[in-house]
Amino acid sequence: MSKILFISAHAPTNLYPQAGQKIALNNLEQYRYHNNTTVDVVVIANQAEINAATDLLDKYRNHLFLYPLTKSAKIISCLTNLSIPFKFSTRYQTNVADKIQELLEKNTYDLIHFEYSHAAVYLDLIKPLINSNYTHTIINIHDIVTQSFLRKSETNFILGVEVARLFKFEKNFILM
Repeated sequence: MSKILFISAHAPTNLYPQAGQKIALNNLEQYRYHNNTTVDVVVIANQAEINAATDLLDKYRNHLFLYPLTKSAKIISCLTNLSIPFKFSTRYQTNVADKIQELLEKNTYDLIHFEYSHAAVYLDLIKPLINSNYTHTIINIHDIVTQSFLRKSETNFILGVEVARLFKFEKNFILM
């Protein structure tokens, strides 16, 4: 029996009006339909996305761990993780890190899939807890936040600095 840990920075659903969520759901569903595969799903998303994602509850009820983000939690996380680009630090939550660590201690996963680059803010947490010869890791980078920041950075110095931080942080994923 295969075990997969799917960590998403947005709710993978057809019921929220963003293209990225539908792509995420398609990626998640590919795993669900493999025979004898159990998928644990961790979602770190805005409350509106989680509220809309009733299809996730129906399909993954006992293996679904939802972590709604509030503006205050995002601000606190950004202020306590200044070395991480804002796009990533908004998704870093201590309770999520604790749950991921708990899941990794209880389960041996064949695959850990990060949906959206900013879900991979937990990559450093998982690396020492897995056997990389056995557990494969995927980071699916399909969001356009960096591209949007890059375009806007031509006229906004602060966004330019953040784009440089994003590129440096994401480059680490390739080098791992």
